[in-house]
Amino acid sequence: MNVGYFGGTFDPIHNGHLHMLDAATKVFALDLVIVMPAGMPYHKDLLAVSPACFRYMMCRRALSRRPEVVLSAAEIRRRGPSYTIDTVHDLKRDFLPGDRFYLICGSDILDTIQHWYHFEELLTELVLAVAIRPGENRSRLEQRAQELQRRYGAEVILYDTPMLPVSSTAIRQQIEESRGRSPADLPPGVMRIIRRYGLYREPNPMVWLQPETRRQVVELESKLFDLISLKRLAHSVSTMFEAIRLAKRFGGDVNRAAIAALLHDFAKELTVSEMRALAPALESDPRDSNATLHGPAAGQLLESVFGINDPEIADAITWHTTLREGATMLDKIIFLADKIEPSRTFGDLGPIREKAERDLDEAVLATLEGVRQHLIREKLKVHPASLAAMGELMRERPDASGKGSRKIKIKVKKKRKKDD
Repeated sequence: MNVGYFGGTFDPIHNGHLHMLDAATKVFALDLVIVMPAGMPYHKDLLAVSPACFRYMMCRRALSRRPEVVLSAAEIRRRGPSYTIDTVHDLKRDFLPGDRFYLICGSDILDTIQHWYHFEELLTELVLAVAIRPGENRSRLEQRAQELQRRYGAEVILYDTPMLPVSSTAIRQQIEESRGRSPADLPPGVMRIIRRYGLYREPNPMVWLQPETRRQVVELESKLFDLISLKRLAHSVSTMFEAIRLAKRFGGDVNRAAIAALLHDFAKELTVSEMRALAPALESDPRDSNATLHGPAAGQLLESVFGINDPEIADAITWHTTLREGATMLDKIIFLADKIEPSRTFGDLGPIREKAERDLDEAVLATLEGVRQHLIREKLKVHPASLAAMGELMRERPDASGKGSRKIKIKVKKKRKKDD
């Protein structure tokens, strides 16, 4: 079997990548191509690489109609830096000794591979399938290939590809400058993901985090790949970006906000019975569903699953769905970020997002009221913690609620009579 291995950051994947892959599949008669987005690339600044979940999601969309391609998250799931030699060793365990592996790569590898981790061993494990772009100096590339063959015994095969003169860096710049218009070199559907999650916006919120927190975020995201769905992980990362922006804007702790937001939903795919066992419902507390139990369950599991012993983070995760009376700034930031991150499409978010640009409490109160009205329409019970949080915010800023504050108080009073 001929197996192609195509790795990279794919930030974002573009038509140049696809032309390169398709040409290699044809030239080398590949039976299977494994495409593997990098996890934590050892040679790149963490600020220069988008979260893995978004890059993986874009690859999945771009490659969906190529049956010979298998998309793998193996490097993303691996803790620590991604080294190609480790990936190749792992891949080969699933194949027969006679299967032939091709590393699909651009011509720049001929000048850089000697700086790769354990490159000499890598060159004995596979064939370098080197794509030549139109206009490149073929004679020089052939000389470099021969040098690698002579010095290290490498097998290098050059192949022509109609690769477009495009780079991920140029596409990111086009997206930023075009204000949402799709560059022509993006595969169908990829721009939809970029718009949905607000990717490639400047400034990158990660710049406000301490270097240690950036590394922690990457490691936590890697672990979350095994705990929650890709869609939920993308929501969590998008919530993290929003929480960092809010914390920066209102003077909160950006590092705690990042960790709490990233982990706020990690228990949501447990069963309700598992959640209830971790966070037993209090008397007269209707936290009897996934929607309200997953926060307290996550707060209970935080230290055992992730080794994080931080009461402020645990509380913010615990109360991120309902909020509570006496909420801290971190509680409010996580509560609000979860509701207004870019992929959320609730109908009343426009005004709330505008409020979130200038006044945290006003935006939080508007969100609580929006949730309250939704629950009433659905004939569902409003969580007592949410009502307590609303009452406290209205007492502190009566001008923010206007006539609405009186309406809310009447509703709460009527509900209590009915409960009695």
